[in-house]
Amino acid sequence: MNFVTSNGDIGYHMTGVFPKRKYKVAHGVYPKKGWLKENQWEGLIDTKEHPRIYNPKRGFIVSANNFVASKNSKWGISHAFAFWHRYVQLTDRFS
Repeated sequence: MNFVTSNGDIGYHMTGVFPKRKYKVAHGVYPKKGWLKENQWEGLIDTKEHPRIYNPKRGFIVSANNFVASKNSKWGISHAFAFWHRYVQLTDRFS
């Protein structure tokens, strides 16, 4: 969800319900034997841990269906992202 306030603040907060996978998404994108303990989820990611940004220094926010979490993210969110060129073209143009 993107937002703008009447004061001119901007932000982004990923919404939804995401499982806490034992392994990051790189290891969890294919079907696994869910009845085995090593493949089971560890609950759901708390919304406080969802990717977010508020008033970024560069003055704009780009998601363009690309990866929005940092490398420091504890949990994998998804593995299906759009082509990176949409993000790069926008950031090059406005940076």
